[in-house]
Amino acid sequence: MSFQQPRIAIIGGGPGGLTLAALLHKHAVNFILYDLRPSPSPEEMAKVSGSLDMHAEAGLAAIEALGITAEFTALTGECSEATRIANYTAEILYDEDEAPQELSDLPSRPEISRNNLTVLLLSQIPAEHMKWNHKLVSATPSDREVSLDFGENGIHQFDIVIGADGAWSKIRKLLTPVKPVYAGVQFTTLTIADFSSKYPDQALLTGSGTFMALGKSRGIVVQRGAHDSARIYAVVSTEDEHWAKTTGIDGRPASEAKAVLLPAFAEYGAALQSLISSACDEETLLNPGSAVECRPMYALPIGMTWDRLPGVTLLGDAAHLMLPSGEGVNLAMHDALELSHLLSNICKAELTGEAFHAELDSKLAAYESEMLERGKREAVDSKMMNDMMYGENGGEEFTAWFKSMMAAAMEGGPPEDGTAKTADNERAAEE
Repeated sequence: MSFQQPRIAIIGGGPGGLTLAALLHKHAVNFILYDLRPSPSPEEMAKVSGSLDMHAEAGLAAIEALGITAEFTALTGECSEATRIANYTAEILYDEDEAPQELSDLPSRPEISRNNLTVLLLSQIPAEHMKWNHKLVSATPSDREVSLDFGENGIHQFDIVIGADGAWSKIRKLLTPVKPVYAGVQFTTLTIADFSSKYPDQALLTGSGTFMALGKSRGIVVQRGAHDSARIYAVVSTEDEHWAKTTGIDGRPASEAKAVLLPAFAEYGAALQSLISSACDEETLLNPGSAVECRPMYALPIGMTWDRLPGVTLLGDAAHLMLPSGEGVNLAMHDALELSHLLSNICKAELTGEAFHAELDSKLAAYESEMLERGKREAVDSKMMNDMMYGENGGEEFTAWFKSMMAAAMEGGPPEDGTAKTADNERAAEE
């Protein structure tokens, strides 16, 4: 029997799915990537989006494997790597600009906007491998293949299906009935354009990178971005999964949501309340007539596993959705890097019939074991960090923890109970 490459489908065009697609193309492995959204326009990709910090062993490793480090570097710098932490009164507790010089010797974690990363990865994938406007209706496994039903776009069969379709993955349903559960926090996303020129005092307070004001079971997180913008996340810790509807924010423009957000942050200092007020007004100017984005955060149960299903696997949030910690996009790109090596080697072996299926299932089992263990470690850290940040004394407790991470990193390694991380709130808001 002559060798033919397996039919591979990637479901979902987020950073993880796009990274896998780009790497498979580089390895001359055929695939089709399906995404329910329309092809992003240049105008859409030029809009402000939050920042993602890339880590050497994960996101940056995938970028290097693609051979696009120079192109990546050219797209960074809109948000600096500096971190500034304050308490709920706006008292600065930690400022990386005033940190020891030794911090400059730590591995870099460059920030890139989500839209810039998307454009960069798409530039590495031939258009004929992308199928936009393809919403997956259902996936049905049968004897050694999976049928994917895309409604009016037809039913297609594949030998290998990778679910990169995020928190509410339809591919995950083939493997387990487990669903994400509400994780106790609500993120309201706001944007200010021309931040420094319009609000110089607020820009001075929040700095050039990531700013966090924490305490009283609340948080304000700011990331700087393109066009002198600032992406602001107003975070509320609450047991009410439907907080946006309960409070009346749901469906309302940001200018009206301000009447709910400001009382929610009533114990915060005047400068921080002014920041929320400005962000609500500016969000309404940027997106007139649009409802403010207020989203509950969800996570999969820590340590979740599933029984193997031949030819089907997951990556990224579909496999290990967790609270925001700076690791989400990096885990997804790490998963993609590992899967690309696995699938490339499978194709190079040119196995057929039962030998192919046996080798594929064995390799995917090993991949899933390592991937799920990696995700479990990060999910434990993620929950610990979020509980700390959005607790009663979040500013002081998170600052103490963050300083311990920096000190340990300068001494050559993190303490046993955690690893140094920075915020990646765009993943929290959008995935």
